[in-house]
Amino acid sequence: MPSPLPSLLVLAAFAPTALALEAPTDFNYLGYIPSVPLAIVAVVVYILLAAGLLWRWFTYRWNLVWVLIGAELVYAVGVVLRVPIKNDPYSLMLFVLSNLLVLLPPCFFLGFDYLVFGRLVRSSGVGSHLLIRENWISRFFVTSDIVTFLLQCGGGGLTAMESMRQVGTVLTLVGIIGQMVSFVAFTVLVLHWGYKLRKNEPQVWSKASGTNVQWKQLYWAIVWTCFGFLIRSVFRSIELAQGYHGSLSLNEGFLYGLDTLPLLIAVVVFIPIYPGMYLGERASRSQLQSVYSEEMEMKA
Repeated sequence: MPSPLPSLLVLAAFAPTALALEAPTDFNYLGYIPSVPLAIVAVVVYILLAAGLLWRWFTYRWNLVWVLIGAELVYAVGVVLRVPIKNDPYSLMLFVLSNLLVLLPPCFFLGFDYLVFGRLVRSSGVGSHLLIRENWISRFFVTSDIVTFLLQCGGGGLTAMESMRQVGTVLTLVGIIGQMVSFVAFTVLVLHWGYKLRKNEPQVWSKASGTNVQWKQLYWAIVWTCFGFLIRSVFRSIELAQGYHGSLSLNEGFLYGLDTLPLLIAVVVFIPIYPGMYLGERASRSQLQSVYSEEMEMKA
């Protein structure tokens, strides 16, 4: 399976060129004419990313990954809709649809992190160091994700109506800020758990064989995604606070450099460090076999 990393580097190289694009003299909803090459590169990278996760699914059959695969493909559709916008920059329907399909899928990226971390804590057997109860992780953060998703969805839909556009912008901004606050809390929870575990359970944290090394790899993968998602959340909050025709919205390079690229760099880690390797049915069988082997060695 080809790695999407070379394409990521191409995207990073091309993104700044969009800053040179000039907005047309006549009004259009984006405020500029979108770059077709940038859109094509981004779509190809997202399809490769989804294909990489699909390839891993065929090996481990861990169905939760479909949340991430589906979100990546929907995001790719939102980006590819920027191509017809180049030919029809005054189409409100294309603008709203493309905007929604790029804005909303990251809610599922974050939701995937919430679910994976909750399962990771349960499988590790050391959830006592969490700031909240173990069974509250998925409930609280997924509920928060759903609420902020609905706010963004409703706000984005209202932007299609001239009279409600300002209300829609405010609702979307509230959803984005709420999502960012929730994810900052989640990031603190993840980092605190790792810190307390390393401090209070050194024998567990430092163990370099058996099942512990597996969940520790996945833990660091989740930490890696947190920083990419936070970059995107901060960018979207500032962008929407400025308005749809603020300085960030009017420069296409910011969209690719601070939204598309951080999301890609964050979730690409789940191809080599595939959660199904550690949390799926095959991983559970492998752990049981490892425990059984250790018990047999102790008896011998």
